[in-house]
Amino acid sequence: MAPVLPAVDDLPASMVVSVNAKPQLVKDLASQDITCIPDSFILPEHERPCTAIQTEEVQIPVIDLADFHGEGRSKALKEITEACEDWGFFQVINHGVDISTIQNMWAVAREFFDMPLEDKLKYYTDDVTKPTRLGTSYNPTKESKLHWRDYFHQICNPLPDVIETWPDKPASYSSSRISRSSFHHF
Repeated sequence: MAPVLPAVDDLPASMVVSVNAKPQLVKDLASQDITCIPDSFILPEHERPCTAIQTEEVQIPVIDLADFHGEGRSKALKEITEACEDWGFFQVINHGVDISTIQNMWAVAREFFDMPLEDKLKYYTDDVTKPTRLGTSYNPTKESKLHWRDYFHQICNPLPDVIETWPDKPASYSSSRISRSSFHHF
């Protein structure tokens, strides 16, 4: 049985998230030592994902890109298509991205989300066509419930058209533009 949480009317005003009010990010809500989840984040029970314990071992699709630019291209594309259709996601190996680049991007992402709310909200928008945007839900004006997560969406291609929309804070994000501008795509 799901825990009984207070109704939204019983919550302090600072806890209620409205798509028409100043947006609040999940990280910032969580840092306020909240004692209950705001109603705007609670899915109706019939929409919640199944959380039953699986007894069978599940293997996430793994796509090997080692020969993506050679004879293995069509095989990899087929595996990607099947993974997307059957699973909705997959793991990529032998992609050629150096581990230090991946670790650097994780560090920069942590720095971005650790910035003060005011700095992050510069990138908040309900406009899903913006190449750079921050939010908790992909389209909060059309979704009845928000997702208990924060995301930062950034389009990277074609780079000359979008790089000026990228954040200038934190400093490590801005200083890594040179290395990012040398990325190549498949």
